[in-house]
Amino acid sequence: MTTNDNHPGTSLPPLTSLQRNNRRYLLNTSLVALIFSLTMGAIAPYLLLTHAGQETFDLKRTVYFIYTPLIFLAILLLWYINFLHYKKGSAQFELEQQIGASRKMLLSVLDTIPVRVFWKDREGRYIGCNRLFANDAGFDSPRDIIGKTDYAMSWKEQVERYRADDLAVIESGVPKMRYEEHQTVTDGKQLWLETSKMPLLGEKGETIGVLGIYTDITSRKVRERINRMMNACNEALAQSDGEAVLLQKSCSIIVENGGYRFAWAGRPLNDEAKSVAIIANYGVEAGYLEKLNLTWADNTERGQGPGGIAIRTGRPAVVHNINDAVFAPWKEDAVARGYASVAVFPLMDEDVCMGLIAIYSDRSTAFADEELMMLNEFSQKIERGFHAMRLTREKRELEGQLLLKNIQSLRYKDVLLRLSGTTGKDLDETLGRLTSEAAHILNVERFGIWLFNAEGTALECLNQYASSESRHDKGMVVREDELSEEMSILYFRAPSALRSVISRSSFDMPYPEEYIQRELKPRGIISLFDVALIMNGKVAGVVRAEAVDGVRRWGTEEENFMANVARLIAVAIESSERKKAEAALIAAKNEAEQANKAKSEFLANMSHELRTPLNAIIGFAELMNLGIGDPLTESQKRYVSDICSSGRHLLELVNEILDLSKVEADAAEFECSDVDVRLLVEQSLIFIREKSAKKKIEIVVAIEDDIPFIRADEMKAKQVLVNLLSNAVKFTPDGGRIAVEARRSGESPAHGPEMVAISVTDTGIGIDTEGVAKLFQPFQQVDSSYARKHEGTGLGLALSKKLVEKQNGRIWAESEPGKGSRFTFTLQAA
Repeated sequence: MTTNDNHPGTSLPPLTSLQRNNRRYLLNTSLVALIFSLTMGAIAPYLLLTHAGQETFDLKRTVYFIYTPLIFLAILLLWYINFLHYKKGSAQFELEQQIGASRKMLLSVLDTIPVRVFWKDREGRYIGCNRLFANDAGFDSPRDIIGKTDYAMSWKEQVERYRADDLAVIESGVPKMRYEEHQTVTDGKQLWLETSKMPLLGEKGETIGVLGIYTDITSRKVRERINRMMNACNEALAQSDGEAVLLQKSCSIIVENGGYRFAWAGRPLNDEAKSVAIIANYGVEAGYLEKLNLTWADNTERGQGPGGIAIRTGRPAVVHNINDAVFAPWKEDAVARGYASVAVFPLMDEDVCMGLIAIYSDRSTAFADEELMMLNEFSQKIERGFHAMRLTREKRELEGQLLLKNIQSLRYKDVLLRLSGTTGKDLDETLGRLTSEAAHILNVERFGIWLFNAEGTALECLNQYASSESRHDKGMVVREDELSEEMSILYFRAPSALRSVISRSSFDMPYPEEYIQRELKPRGIISLFDVALIMNGKVAGVVRAEAVDGVRRWGTEEENFMANVARLIAVAIESSERKKAEAALIAAKNEAEQANKAKSEFLANMSHELRTPLNAIIGFAELMNLGIGDPLTESQKRYVSDICSSGRHLLELVNEILDLSKVEADAAEFECSDVDVRLLVEQSLIFIREKSAKKKIEIVVAIEDDIPFIRADEMKAKQVLVNLLSNAVKFTPDGGRIAVEARRSGESPAHGPEMVAISVTDTGIGIDTEGVAKLFQPFQQVDSSYARKHEGTGLGLALSKKLVEKQNGRIWAESEPGKGSRFTFTLQAA
């Protein structure tokens, strides 16, 4: 059987040579017939006429004209027969051309489809295949396979099984469909195939061989294995309660579900040799692990193996063939156990390798790219499981610590709650209980309170609890001039610089050696806890806890507890001192109030006696100034004018003092009525019109349309408003502006009537925050150079405040230096 010249690599019979031979035969036959016919048609009549006699000329002429047409008819008939035969050959040629094109297309399809196709004769010789099959068999072209058997192919290990399957199909005539089998290709790689074989039939329906097709399902089988491993890994993650258990289950999953030969897991150590500890293993091992002697040090031969590379780089390391030089230290033992390739996967925690998994296969090049990628996903799942376990463990540890801290914190809070109730008792009793409870809850030998003297030159132990009587420091005094420089710093300067000093043992305390040798070691103090005692914002002493039973790890809860105990101690001491001061203040206050009340009552009672002489003086001075009586000289007129001015000022001062005194002594009478706010504002403005006009001050009035009447003493309300307006005119520069506003305030006392707010705003000098705070105090004036240019008693605003408050209202000021002031008071709506 020959191959097709137009499609090398196929094994079908050629068609183009048959077509060419048929065409050549038809052409040659037609040409011979045509030449013979023409020759005979031309020569025969000529010969006949040449050799005939004259006597028979007419007969010959008659025969000539009869014979010649017959000859030509015969020639035409012969040519027509040859033409029909040629036409039939051309049709057959075109049909064969189409069949050839179809066969070419079929062969192209066979070479294109992603399956392997082959056909053999009954003796097992290949009579055809497509290109993919030829490549699997280790050949470049299908024509290289023709006539060969399976013994010449790359899958020598599977020849007998393949021949047995072929014979079974040929002899039974029954196809064997879609079964899975192994195949070893040229480079030693193992494939998984899904194969179908069926009888190859001849023209008469007889079985002449076998036709087979198969598909490479290696990737699918790998995915199925890895998926089984992944599913088993999920169960292992859910059931494992520790890293070692998870690693052991992972190794068994790799072997049982993944079909690998052997697996082990370990973790890198940070010892001097940088060794690797084996934690788990599963599979065919037989003493292999004892000979591994793994390390990840890069300066050793064993450290250059896949394990060391994976640990150092954080990436998978693969040995596709045990004969690789990097695996030389372990090659002999690996070969003895049937290992052919190895892959090692690191288990990373951020950038640190916390473990590794090694997988051994009995097949070379077992770890192809796709399989390696999926195994890496498996190792990353273990890695995430490790991370989750670590987080869970840390969370449990933290929860345990928090639980202990919470329990301890509750104990501390309970003690602090009980101690907080002792601060109002006798000071010595309170401090005794505080030191005792603190010593017991902290489990320390001694707990003491040390206070500085007023000069800060000595420390005295005010109170101390000691579990034994071996050393009790209550009443002990440490003087700064009796100490060395280092000790002086420790006792008198360190507490002021450090609000809290925590020490763990006598050997790592931040204290001078002299202090350790002189004070701590003789008393057996191993751990010391000092907290500064803060009173009135300053360091007043030290609260100290001394432990003798071992090194203490003072934590946050202890720090907070000590700080709170120090606060309670400070509160107790301050409370005791405050009580003494408060008693003295109460006595002084009572005396002052009695004196103030007597003063107010005296001034209220003396109002008539004070005003009458002043009015008489002012009246007589005005009469003299008018010239009634003897005429005055110019100088005398000036003196009398000064007497009038001074008298009026003095009368104003006396009136304000007397009015304020009456209010404070509750001697002022209030006659409340419904007051029209508009009328109140208009009448009050009359008092300042002249002064404001002289200073060219603009006055603006804004009153709400539906403003209600107020319930107030009209005269006293007017007095308050006139006082505010007078102050506004007084402190507003020439050309300034004063605004009077009346509106509903939007506020009302609880279950009380609505309030009406009346405001006076100026563009005057303004007042700073400190000045605003003093505005409504008696005999106080704003400390301003401009304000000092104006006379005043400092009683007007104080009196206004009293008058407003006596009518259930309130008054306040808003101001900013250089931006003017706004005074507002509220009174109840009628």
